[in-house]
Amino acid sequence: MKGRLSLIISLIGVMVLASSLPAAADPDKHDIGSGGLATISSTAFGGSVTGNPGLHADLLVTVDFGEITPINTAPIIKVVVPVAIRSRDDYQISVAVTGTLGTEPDALKLSDIGFGIQNLRSLGDRARPCGINSVIRTPYNNDPTTSVTINPTTGRAQYPSSLANLATTPIIMNGPELSSSQGNWRRGADNGYAFDVIIAVVPQWFAAGAFNLTLTFTMSSGPNFNC
Repeated sequence: MKGRLSLIISLIGVMVLASSLPAAADPDKHDIGSGGLATISSTAFGGSVTGNPGLHADLLVTVDFGEITPINTAPIIKVVVPVAIRSRDDYQISVAVTGTLGTEPDALKLSDIGFGIQNLRSLGDRARPCGINSVIRTPYNNDPTTSVTINPTTGRAQYPSSLANLATTPIIMNGPELSSSQGNWRRGADNGYAFDVIIAVVPQWFAAGAFNLTLTFTMSSGPNFNC
């Protein structure tokens, strides 16, 4: 019994979500920032999320999952991070994952963290109407908290898409021009679109330890997309 209990002494992790523009990008054409208040569903075991919810703020959100082993009795931990996007040409958004995880066979892996995109919505009157036709790329158009299953062989949670998918499919969305060019288009409260990044973790048996991950969202010119 002691050996099994040692697996759940503590597994805590921190994740940072931030945005960037590639070196070749034109900052006059693309903008990605905070889309509102980020939330976490389970805080009884140290979980928290911090970030500036203002629509003029940078996308810089820190998620502390707290305890994610069965000491946490929540069935699933759900984090929702609203992201605002504005563009004056066709765009695409990619996400890169960097950081450290445990190396033990029972350590948490990128595939143990669900990752999906939902709820694309206009920010207001100066958003181009055609922006709603943007495409959430396969396999990310899902809420991983509603589609999770448990692998009967490994006992691990399985999601339609996870952080592991980003290694091979980094582009999560693309679409047409999003913002009206009237007035100051950058960081307006009504001149773009927003979507929700949904991150999910099922508390389960993992090796004790900690992890630290950074998700970097990059917006750049994308393939032609008629508006």
